[in-house]
Amino acid sequence: MTQYTEAASPSADAIVVLTGGSERVKKALEPARRGRAGRLLISGVHPETTPKQIVRRTERSGAVRCCIDLDRNANNTLENAAETAKWVRSNGFRA
Repeated sequence: MTQYTEAASPSADAIVVLTGGSERVKKALEPARRGRAGRLLISGVHPETTPKQIVRRTERSGAVRCCIDLDRNANNTLENAAETAKWVRSNGFRA
C-alpha cells in the first residue's frame, strides 16, 4: 500500500490569491497564519470588502489582518495579473 504525505510548504515573501471562491482564500490564509509568508494579496475583491471581513468569512481570528492587502481593481484574470505585478513591484518582492 502506498502512503502519501503532504510536502512541507516553502516560505515566501508573499502569497497571491485570486478571488473566485472562499476556499481559495482559506487555503491562502493557512501558510500566512503559520508565518510562511510576510504578506498576502487577495486580488479581485469587491470594492467595499475589508481585511476584517475576509478573516471573519473564513472563520479565523484576525491574527493576519495586518498582513492582508486587497486589490479591488481587477475584474478578470488579465487584470489580476496586472494588479499583482504592480503590487509585487511596489513591495519590492523578488521571485
